[in-house]
Amino acid sequence: MGMSTKDEKSIDADLTVEDGRVDTPPTAAAESMDSRDLDRAFVYLARHNQNHLDDNVVDLKALRRKIDWRIIPVMTACYGLQFLDKVLINYSGVMGIREDLHLVGNDFSNASSVFYIAYLIAMAPNGYILQKVTVTKWLSILAILWGIATACTAATFNYHSLLVTRIFAGLFESPASPCLMLISSQWYTSQEQASRYSFWFCGVGIAQISGAFISYGFQHVHNDTLLSSWRIMYLSLGIITSFVGLLGWFILPNSPMTAKFLTEAEKIALLNHIAVNQTGIENRHFKWRQLKETVLDVQIWFGVIASYSSIVIAHLGYSPQKAALLNAPSGLVTIITSLIAGFGVRYTSNRWAWIATFCVPGMIGGALMSFAPNSKPIAIIIGTNLVHSIIPTLMLAYQWAMSNCVGQTKRVVSSVFISGALAIGSIIGPQTFQDRDKPEYKPAKIAILATQGGGAFFAVLLFAYYYWANRRKDRVEAALGPDPATGEGRQEWGSKTDKENLSSLSTLFLVKGWLWIFLIHDYYGCIVKLYPDDTVVKSGKKVRLEEKEALDLAAELNIPAPKAYEASTGSDGIGSMSEEDRQDICRQLREILTTMQSVESQTGTIASCSGGVFRECRLMGEYSGGPFQDEAGFNNYVTKLIGSTPTDINNALRSQLRTDHRIVFSHGDLSQHNIIIKDMKVAAIIDWEFAGWFPEYWEYVKFFEVSAKNKDWREYAKYIFPRTYYDQLATFQGILRWGVP
Repeated sequence: MGMSTKDEKSIDADLTVEDGRVDTPPTAAAESMDSRDLDRAFVYLARHNQNHLDDNVVDLKALRRKIDWRIIPVMTACYGLQFLDKVLINYSGVMGIREDLHLVGNDFSNASSVFYIAYLIAMAPNGYILQKVTVTKWLSILAILWGIATACTAATFNYHSLLVTRIFAGLFESPASPCLMLISSQWYTSQEQASRYSFWFCGVGIAQISGAFISYGFQHVHNDTLLSSWRIMYLSLGIITSFVGLLGWFILPNSPMTAKFLTEAEKIALLNHIAVNQTGIENRHFKWRQLKETVLDVQIWFGVIASYSSIVIAHLGYSPQKAALLNAPSGLVTIITSLIAGFGVRYTSNRWAWIATFCVPGMIGGALMSFAPNSKPIAIIIGTNLVHSIIPTLMLAYQWAMSNCVGQTKRVVSSVFISGALAIGSIIGPQTFQDRDKPEYKPAKIAILATQGGGAFFAVLLFAYYYWANRRKDRVEAALGPDPATGEGRQEWGSKTDKENLSSLSTLFLVKGWLWIFLIHDYYGCIVKLYPDDTVVKSGKKVRLEEKEALDLAAELNIPAPKAYEASTGSDGIGSMSEEDRQDICRQLREILTTMQSVESQTGTIASCSGGVFRECRLMGEYSGGPFQDEAGFNNYVTKLIGSTPTDINNALRSQLRTDHRIVFSHGDLSQHNIIIKDMKVAAIIDWEFAGWFPEYWEYVKFFEVSAKNKDWREYAKYIFPRTYYDQLATFQGILRWGVP
């Protein structure tokens, strides 16, 4: 077996890289950082003490469920009603709106298109507004307003008044999809978002099913009533939509940092969990450079179009009531395919393949709609419903863009652009249903078939672009080394775009020999996968070539490190061991650390094993710095404190740091999950990306900064370490409190 220290590449590949940046000042980038670029999550973490928090304080699975039940139902309702409200004209088309409003020629198609024209126009200001307002509150306000616009459609009396209500509905509904995309990215990791997107996308399917039955029910309202059936339908659903918007105002939290239903520990655990996205959560500083990058970014130019199904079925000879009911199965198709796509991506990450896959039944449905004779109405109905399997491709396009567009402004604008592409398709779509082509609408049906194939083509094209972009980033980073802008600050909250941040890799998939790959580990930017040929590959944003250098040195010292081990930690690790077994493991670790600390740096430089920039892990994230020629420079690096630090505390912390320590080989992240135990033996110490040459106390103080699955793990420090460094430990605990996050 082997291990990769570069995304999706085997260690057998050429890993020789010359680092010509040994003398690069480590603080230059950090000092030039604009505080407006910092995400509000960064500020929140900086103000809250995490020293008392362990990994097992918060159960992430339980936390996700808690969040799901809080926000997903409202998001599902908003998206479902948004879809239903804008397609009510579809249902009203078989309920008499044409006759009541005296619509002739292409009036009906124009009324459908004008909604999306307004929808598209509103995208421009919303790209700016969404970064300046609280997204959940903005969504709630808009839901109330588009509900009012929907209800007002019941009062229309001619073609022009219908256009007015459709325009206002389009203006107010325009930001709904971008809002939901941004909310999802605030609460979930990229991998978790796929299944959550599928949940709120099920709102479309629910809307299709309920809309069909609502249309069917209201068509049975007697004509001698004060209002026509379609008017009652618009009025009822408009009121319901506004009510859901009002609920959203009180139920949806503004952000993870202000969520009252979460404890402080849960908020911190959530922020640290989703930091891997590197997309940020909330930043009100609009960056025009990111807008320019978004406009020029090829990955943004991708979209799909919707359909016009009730009219198609109605012209097969069925009554309006039956036409409405026969459209209901399309909702079931949407729900099933959305869930399959969401969970498929959740566990395989093959977004492009799933998009292409769901285009296939869409193409079959389009073919049945286009070419099945009217004498085969069942085939046409099946095709009309089957074509809705294309809907999950929109969901995947949304989620793919949100996963790969990094930078707050770029992410907001990208969500608007993607929704705008949908609007463009929806403007064109109704215009293909020209009055001269009825009742079969053959050109429109062929257009639907063509769009299904086009969706698959662009999915493959986008995958090829991401593959090329990732390989290009690999080559640039290999040549330049780690991005100096990551020094002394969190890349996760720096609001850099995916093009500015070399460590941000586009989400792809891995396949070998067309067989599925088993996912062993996927956490915090590091993925470990088992290939069909029994090769284990480690990859991800956080993997660096310096780990390879550390592993080589560990092998020379006969220290257990990843090679061909088949070990496991067990379900609870040290928590399930007897006291005697724990003591034995501690003894083995003590011997390993004694060996490591006996190896001193020949140059005295504090650096990575390759002599370049080192990386370190703290409770709130990862930092990088160095190399430092002496301990004095290193002390200045670790004591970079926030501006509000009292002078006495600043002086006290700095005065405690000495400059006469030995510089020794250190692992830097001796947490439980990095110690592999088999048959009560330390079979391997893994994850050497933070290893390097550090002061002799470094391993000891870092032991108390990294996460611990079991609360009592740190109680064994006196048995694990050959020597304790109490003074340095106290100093660094103070630095954790006052240091720049």
